[in-house]
Amino acid sequence: MDAARRAKTVLATATSVEVGCAGRRVRLWRHAVEQTGGLLFPIARLAPECADRVVPGAKGPLVHAVASDVTSVPLADRVRGTVRLSGVLETVTDPADDLVERLGARPGELVARVVPRSVTLEWHVESGAGAGGPVPVEPHRLAGALVDPLGGWQDEWMAHLDACHGESLRCLAGSVTSLDAAAPVRPVLVDESGIVLREELPGCHRDIRVAFAGPARCGCEASERLEGLMRSL
Repeated sequence: MDAARRAKTVLATATSVEVGCAGRRVRLWRHAVEQTGGLLFPIARLAPECADRVVPGAKGPLVHAVASDVTSVPLADRVRGTVRLSGVLETVTDPADDLVERLGARPGELVARVVPRSVTLEWHVESGAGAGGPVPVEPHRLAGALVDPLGGWQDEWMAHLDACHGESLRCLAGSVTSLDAAAPVRPVLVDESGIVLREELPGCHRDIRVAFAGPARCGCEASERLEGLMRSL
């Protein structure tokens, strides 16, 4: 998966998003992401010194946001990736009712849009996949990227796999590489291409990708693909 698609997925499904300006950030409890990559949230969630600078119809302040993707499985390092973006804040004209409801905003409350001007991705799953540091993502590439179809759904499923099918997952990882007999193996990521299992070694870890037979476009297909892998052991 390229950096733009990974960044779009992290931004859309992040378990933690902080936004702010003038050196102060606050955590959002709800957010949404437009196809263009614009970050949406209720303006009232901003710190007062930021919110007071917003005038509907006028150019708003430069806002910085940090979105973090954290796995539901209790690993030593649970942060899979982080997206940092900056952009000018503007207000959304006549936001749709379903958007207002999704954001938890009150009727008539202003909704903010941050259109990314600069974006970076730090990705920590699988060596060589951006783990060495922040990777710049061009805003137009972010706008054109699609969210991974399993983004947001995968974590509840992974928690189930970790709790109920740990031995099977270890066997699956062992089918593609040799494992340390004493090292735990737990799921860290599922995307449309496969499942990534993490072997937790003393002081470090190793991520092992097991590819699906074909792309999984939904949770049902992901379950079918994994069952197929298990049957082949």
